[in-house]
Amino acid sequence: MMPVVSRIVLKINVTPAAKQAVEKWKGLHGMSEFAVASRVYEWFGEQDDEVQRAILGLFGPRLKPDVAKDVLDKLAGWVESLKHQAFPQLDTAAARDGPSGKIHRRGTAGSGGKAAP
Repeated sequence: MMPVVSRIVLKINVTPAAKQAVEKWKGLHGMSEFAVASRVYEWFGEQDDEVQRAILGLFGPRLKPDVAKDVLDKLAGWVESLKHQAFPQLDTAAARDGPSGKIHRRGTAGSGGKAAP
């Protein structure tokens, strides 16, 4: 017997533009509007208070530039963690290639043809 997952059904009001955007996106990616809304809701719930407040526009205009940078830094970290979960082989490549992500070779263009010490 499969475990029962508790779910709550919500009825939401959206603007026509928001509905059109979701309909276009779901058509391209084969998801239902319910699946899109559910994933966005779950993602929002996983964010910390600062990110949630920024998404909802709850910061004053003076704080917005600082908050925007903090939120972008947090989202970049979130994307990096997803990337490493989805593509663990990238961790191996980063270790091999160095922190810049470039493969370091001796005697390449720009070194005058001489091997690096």
